[in-house]
Amino acid sequence: MRADRIDLKAKHPSAQRILLGPAGKRMDTAGFVALVSKVEDEGRDLVFLIDGADGLPPGLRSSGDQLLSLSPMTFPHELARVMLAEQTHRALDIADRQAQGSDGGGRDKDWHVCQESGG
Repeated sequence: MRADRIDLKAKHPSAQRILLGPAGKRMDTAGFVALVSKVEDEGRDLVFLIDGADGLPPGLRSSGDQLLSLSPMTFPHELARVMLAEQTHRALDIADRQAQGSDGGGRDKDWHVCQESGG
């Protein structure tokens, strides 16, 4: 997808926009759970953008709220998507269990992972 076709702020104005690349901040599971929980508590969406082999174009870097790293190693996009989906599922599951323990209820399980493709 060409960088000039993506305007994350216009397309997802209230979302927390997370850019993923090897130069990003490393975060453990507890930190990711805290991030996902905070965004969920704020009622915002999470939008993830995985960088390409050449990194993120400069225009996209400025449109993200945070730059995270799944790993300092390079992975194919397909594998990065699976790893991100698994970590997001894990974070939501842990957050749900924490919410059940604190107030007897649970979090709304209405979440999904979507993929947009460009032509």
